[in-house]
Amino acid sequence: MAFFRDTNIKDISFNISKSISIEEGIIDMGNYKGVVLWNGHRLIKIDNNGEIIKEREFNFDEIGIYMGIKIFIYMKSPLGEIHILNENLETIDKIQMETRVENIVESFDYILIHTKEGFSESIKILNKDKKNNRKHYYGK
Repeated sequence: MAFFRDTNIKDISFNISKSISIEEGIIDMGNYKGVVLWNGHRLIKIDNNGEIIKEREFNFDEIGIYMGIKIFIYMKSPLGEIHILNENLETIDKIQMETRVENIVESFDYILIHTKEGFSESIKILNKDKKNNRKHYYGK
């Protein structure tokens, strides 16, 4: 308890050093050696001055995104397809699923993929080499 008695609480203030205008409709963003913006169908990478470095459009009917160490774009269709992108918005790998992809999370060296087929849902756990380590089912 001595630690808590000896700890001082300090006020911290932040100042905005720079502000960049972005277009309306941005729903997600990440930092990948530049700011990457997502508007629901297009990735836009800008530099620290707000200048566009690269853009990439995805024409999927239903689409999801996860921005972790890498960028994951996935099709929410009966046979989900996952595009893994690098910081330059280039596809470095694709994973074809046999079921609908609902969500993706990156955790350490694993990719957790939430899939759904009919009334059955599962979590597929892939290692960095895309090998299916485990499959956990849950559902109705």
